[in-house]
Amino acid sequence: MANAAAKDIGIIPSKQLENLNAALDSKDAFQTFEAKQKSQAELLRGTVLYVKGDVGLTLENYGIGRSFRATLSLIAAHGERADYPAEIPIQMPSGFNQGWLSISTAGTLQNLRPGYVASWTNRLQEALAGVEIWRIGCCPRCSRLFWKARKKQSTCGKVCKMVRWREENKERWEEISNRAEEKRFQKREAARKEKEREERARLATIGIREKKNRRVARPPGGKSPGKRS
Repeated sequence: MANAAAKDIGIIPSKQLENLNAALDSKDAFQTFEAKQKSQAELLRGTVLYVKGDVGLTLENYGIGRSFRATLSLIAAHGERADYPAEIPIQMPSGFNQGWLSISTAGTLQNLRPGYVASWTNRLQEALAGVEIWRIGCCPRCSRLFWKARKKQSTCGKVCKMVRWREENKERWEEISNRAEEKRFQKREAARKEKEREERARLATIGIREKKNRRVARPPGGKSPGKRS
């Protein structure tokens, strides 16, 4: 509004005013972008990707982490399908040379090419060298990458395993749930009846005690005190 008013009264020439507005808009956009980057970097605080005081490096580490995850997901998919020998591209962040992992006929991860890729990619190669491909799994329920303890392991843990089993065996799960609910109902009924039995026994005991007390209070001969025959 101030710029528009300045233009109306002729304080700032129209062309200069347009240039000034463009510069201000550009500065605001950059500041907004910078603030957004800082906010994104803060979300990584407490992780191995976070570098204190260096937003750019933190976000670069995040990009590398996402690249590693994408590559490991591809490896897991090949292992699930037993699709080897094969070559898997390493999903590089923008600006890096493309790398490759090789899966042997035996299903182990081998070499990587080209050899002039970034040092962190070489570290990935070293970490995966000789690893059997079936060891790297991707949970079909939560999409979490995990290390398989055995070939038939299909999920990352007990929770996902149970949920997946329920989804694949709905009728069987419903039968088990109904049976379990019936057992819980029977247990509650047994507890209720036991409580009622204890309450009846308690009341009966109180009744016997009160009856004895009334007998003790009567004088010999069954006459009430204070009355004469």
